[in-house]
Amino acid sequence: HGDVNNKISETARLTIGNKFGEGSNNQKYNVRMDLAYINVKDFMGLDSIRVGRSQLDVIGNGLIGKGEGNDGILLKKSLGKTTYKLYTGDVNQDWNSSTQDSQQLTTAEITHAFNDKFSAGLGYYWANIDRTATGNGKGNLNVAGNSTSTEVAFHSARGADLGFCWKLGKYRLFGDYIF
Repeated sequence: HGDVNNKISETARLTIGNKFGEGSNNQKYNVRMDLAYINVKDFMGLDSIRVGRSQLDVIGNGLIGKGEGNDGILLKKSLGKTTYKLYTGDVNQDWNSSTQDSQQLTTAEITHAFNDKFSAGLGYYWANIDRTATGNGKGNLNVAGNSTSTEVAFHSARGADLGFCWKLGKYRLFGDYIF
């Protein structure tokens, strides 16, 4: 992580799977850049723009999230005590996956700080992520389908996230309700 100037910062992280010097010749060392993004403050009337491969922290308080490998753009704007966030990106950067098909996720969220101790937000998400179910419960949904073959359970997902943050002394209580 580093600051280019007072408005632009960059973050990058290189991760390595397996241990160097160990393993057979057929094992990969799985070296990858799982975070690589820039954050620009006060740009074109927005509070911030984040572009690149980042964590998925764009809606709610964590039930919809992922720590790495999401290629996208996040726009953020605050007006008074209300914050608006828009995100779109490819969330299928799973390097152990057999497919690298794009899986687009788009979100919009409005959060309001009612006072110094309590804030709540409502977000909407849409994704074109296929999920499968098999008769033996081993599809990527981990639920049983109607037969022994893999069936596509849905081609897209959409819904809403209602979240809150309540500061209790030195602790914070977070909550998300996804519907």
